[in-house]
Amino acid sequence: MAKTKERATINGHFPVGSGIQPKGFKGLGTGETVTVVTKGKVTQVQDKADRWDPGKRFTVEVTSCEIVTPESNRKVSISDALKAARKRV
Repeated sequence: MAKTKERATINGHFPVGSGIQPKGFKGLGTGETVTVVTKGKVTQVQDKADRWDPGKRFTVEVTSCEIVTPESNRKVSISDALKAARKRV
């Protein structure tokens, strides 16, 4: 079996009616490095060993999700916040 250059990915889908919306989503942009903390219940586990669809998969019914960017996780002093605010005015 040949190795592919396909990368592992995770897709998040949060329908409006689900009542669960990811915290930290607003202002999120592509190319950012993030930590995503998702809590929920595992509802499906697969370890595909066949040659047409190899790989591991799992499904989680999400109960909460938080996206943490380095910027949102950074502690800011009051003086730094005031300086940043002056630059925007």
